[in-house]
Amino acid sequence: MLQSYWGAGRFHSSIDVSDGQLVSLCHSYDLVRDARDEQDRPLWDAVTRNRVERDLFLEAMLTAEPFLGGRGRTENLSNLAVNSYDSMAAVARCLGIAEWADTALRAYVKIRDTRMHFDGFCRESPLYNNRYLYGLALLAESLDGFRWPRGFPRRAGAIQLY
Repeated sequence: MLQSYWGAGRFHSSIDVSDGQLVSLCHSYDLVRDARDEQDRPLWDAVTRNRVERDLFLEAMLTAEPFLGGRGRTENLSNLAVNSYDSMAAVARCLGIAEWADTALRAYVKIRDTRMHFDGFCRESPLYNNRYLYGLALLAESLDGFRWPRGFPRRAGAIQLY
């Protein structure tokens, strides 16, 4: 579905699957997924959780991976790809997927180091600068404080981006 910029059109183009929408949904879901009613019963049953987590969040990111260069890759560093990486960071944080947190963090560092000048402006137009900075801010907010699971290769502790 999202193998190129234009995608196959089921929901949005490859950048719009994330363009802040998926990030907002992940943050919202993270706030309410453990909610309980007055009798201390979970408000989310297994079927509904599965629909949100698997059919929305995971499906969106799995279909966006080809646009980014493939599973675990950070080849696409364009201003359009930043939206997919910030969504990946939000899904990783929400669902505890360390591999996606690692991919999003590596993309953040590569974009920061190769696409931005020392003063925070990108090497492209002002509009591209806006897209980069907006996406990088969402990505940093989603990943900051993410705790790496014990034994995760090359990573330990928590992500501290500030």
